[in-house]
Amino acid sequence: MTPSLSVDEYAARFEEEPGYLDFSRVGPVGRTVQEELSAQYLTLARARFGSLDGVMDQGDRVNAAVGALTGFRPDQIVFQPNTSQGLMHVMFGITGGVAVSPAEFPSLTFAATRAARSQRTTPSTIRPASVIRSARRARIRRRSRARRVRRCSATTSGSCGWSR
Repeated sequence: MTPSLSVDEYAARFEEEPGYLDFSRVGPVGRTVQEELSAQYLTLARARFGSLDGVMDQGDRVNAAVGALTGFRPDQIVFQPNTSQGLMHVMFGITGGVAVSPAEFPSLTFAATRAARSQRTTPSTIRPASVIRSARRARIRRRSRARRVRRCSATTSGSCGWSR
């Protein structure tokens, strides 16, 4: 079992520059991942008969570990090489409505649009609450001649009044 780390110990394993915010495209990997990748590459670099079985079994090992953590069977775990392909995989694996923000990372909107073209999903663009509130206010103003606003004060025991 891995000993628990403090947040500072965990953060010390990463070497990205302060302020790095491009995680949606690529996230820097920690020192532990770098060391594991290096060990796997060294095995590949010195490949001999029978030495690659350990490298080739890594997918099964990871599926079993993720399955144990998530409660899914290892054969239900799928890894994708990047976020864009993962989102495409998800969008083609579901049916029905999907809510998508116009401010989303482009991979999500692209995947939702492609899945909609194959008639798998029906994407609906959600608008920010501020846009919805201002549109609702404008619609109310167009429909009404007089508006009344109720104002209450909690400091005066809930005294309320109406104003135009």
